Amino acid sequence: MIGVGYGRMERWQDAARTLRRYVERSRHADHKIEALERLGEVQLRLGQLRAADDTFGEAAALGRRSAGQIRRGLYYAAQARYQQGEIVLRQYEAVRIEGDVASLRSRLERKAALLARAAEIYTDTVSFREPATATAALYRIGYSYEQFAQALRNAPVPRTLSEAEAQAYREQIETFVVPIEERALSAYEGGYRRALELHIYNRWTQDIRRALERLN
Repeated sequence: MIGVGYGRMERWQDAARTLRRYVERSRHADHKIEALERLGEVQLRLGQLRAADDTFGEAAALGRRSAGQIRRGLYYAAQARYQQGEIVLRQYEAVRIEGDVASLRSRLERKAALLARAAEIYTDTVSFREPATATAALYRIGYSYEQFAQALRNAPVPRTLSEAEAQAYREQIETFVVPIEERALSAYEGGYRRALELHIYNRWTQDIRRALERLN
């Protein structure tokens, strides 16, 4: 609670130090997983993405090892895995679509690869079978692909290009748009089906259904 208190005061260094000390001493799986997840959140605040990813990974791994023995920790283990997906999405967002035509394809391929990696992590989040986090992850997969397709469609053509170069630029982008939209639709369909299989009916399930209808 001291570590949480430091976080509420935005004393992030103190929060990180206190939570890490707790993690090193605790033998209570539920509490340790929660402390790890909270520590990862603090590290994100400090801009320590790699450390946060490692901490979230540690929380998720402990959650898997302790399956059947934890209660509250299940939520935090699932959240930790979900946050690892969010970190990959940060890397994806850092790759700009705008730029020269010569390197456009490599930039788009890089973004697509990072998005696929994030989708893998979100899918793995569902395996924890924690209702709220599972459906949020299922929605996030489809939403991320949908937003990528939309960003591609709205990407401005560099003004310095000639008419022929502008056409080539648009054609390269278009070759990515349709497959990405199909992945978004497939993700929403699979996510909605999975939510029903898990008997999860919440606002995320509703969002998935609305998105599915919209994209269809």
